Amino acid sequence: NGGMCMHDEAAPHYIDMIEQATLGHGFIKEEFGKTPRIGWQIDPFGHSAVRAYLLSAEV
Repeated sequence: NGGMCMHDEAAPHYIDMIEQATLGHGFIKEEFGKTPRIGWQIDPFGHSAVRAYLLSAEV
């Protein structure tokens, strides 16, 4: 997902979820010149419902 860590472990509020994903994507862009297009979740329970909503939001 391009984030620095898994949301449910470090960013329980949706604002924090957006912020840490933004920071992670910025890091990848600056360090490697790439933008994430796909993501994966190593948590056996998968993404939270909020994460799915945020990824599908048209902003």
